[in-house]
Amino acid sequence: MKHITKILFFILLTSCGGHPKENTDYKKIIGNPIKITDNGFELEITQYDFPFKMDWNEADQACTAMGDGWRMPTVDELSLIFKYEDRVPEFRKENIYWSKSETEFENMVWMSGYKIGDMRTKKSDRNTFRAVRAKGDSK
Repeated sequence: MKHITKILFFILLTSCGGHPKENTDYKKIIGNPIKITDNGFELEITQYDFPFKMDWNEADQACTAMGDGWRMPTVDELSLIFKYEDRVPEFRKENIYWSKSETEFENMVWMSGYKIGDMRTKKSDRNTFRAVRAKGDSK
């Protein structure tokens, strides 16, 4: 009986709340979304980054698969998140984040990082990402 109790307690501890452990753990990734308003523009940001880096196409699909208007942020929206990063828990300055914004070059997109600013990168690179939705995005 003690053995079963220990197993049940372990399962309870490892399955409750906390950081997402899979890129498909959407409810935990969304968590308590953070709302930022800047000059009348309202942006909602997931509480957590997706736990594993992906290439751009995979990240775009993962954000869209969350439904309810969630998507990858534009490079301008990422700049807004960095501007208000003190309001966004778990937002890591050392990470480089994917943006939805494509460049004029084939298979190149904009990414953004606190230390590097905005720069172009290949869609095949693997980077961190977080989903957003703006007021007016379909829910």
